[in-house]
Amino acid sequence: FLTHISDLQRVLAAFLGGRAAEERPFPVSRFPLPVDLPKSRNPESRKTENGKPQTENRKRETVNGESRPAPDETQRLVETERFVDLVPADAHRVLDLGCDEGALLSALREHRPDCVTTGLDRRLDGAITTLSRDHNVLVANIDRGLPLIPDNQYDCVLLSETLQVMRRPDRTLREMLRIAPVGVVSFPNFGHWRVIRNLFVSGRMPKSKQLPYEWYDTPNIHLCTLQDFKELCASQGAVIEKLEYFCSSPFSRLLMRLGLRNLGASRILARIRRA
Repeated sequence: FLTHISDLQRVLAAFLGGRAAEERPFPVSRFPLPVDLPKSRNPESRKTENGKPQTENRKRETVNGESRPAPDETQRLVETERFVDLVPADAHRVLDLGCDEGALLSALREHRPDCVTTGLDRRLDGAITTLSRDHNVLVANIDRGLPLIPDNQYDCVLLSETLQVMRRPDRTLREMLRIAPVGVVSFPNFGHWRVIRNLFVSGRMPKSKQLPYEWYDTPNIHLCTLQDFKELCASQGAVIEKLEYFCSSPFSRLLMRLGLRNLGASRILARIRRA
């Protein structure tokens, strides 16, 4: 088995014939089971000179001679913090589905250093980066990999901006709550007033910061609204414990104050629990 990031890199180089991982995704069929790769042998490699964990580079701007995070970066940091806050305090084993490069897991580790964090992703370049940040890694396709994970293997499962990409979101939700009693999910809200306005005015599928793709090349194949998500949870026996809403404009916040959450929220963050 693989014991270190350098071992994984050598295997990838041999398998891919020297081509970069992003040019040729690692076929999940090569592994009948998800591969759980141990953490790096040398966690000190992720520390800076002052002994603190190394964090990812973040965009900053200078205002009146003072360096501060750029507006979009500030919003991202706030949203990540709210996501992490929804992870139950007693959750020790946490799995992130579609972990990309492990940024969300690293944010969780900063707040909860006692957590055993694992990422699941089919992309080898993302898996390598996640592993180098001292998280466990499952290299697998979510749709195929989830059914192979034993019941109650984790305390909490994260699904950030990934639900709408799944072939069968209902099965994904059901599998999440089979392998963990609690899940934290975020997704773009297709019932947002700007989406409806753009569809009405232009007659075309809407595009936004959250949905930047053309209709014919978008990975978001199952877009839904807040009400759709509530009905999905009810059909899968999931209890919604808490909902949080992201608003992108003053008008959106006005709609939220009026109780029109499906129109006002551009993205939804939810903590769900097995019934």
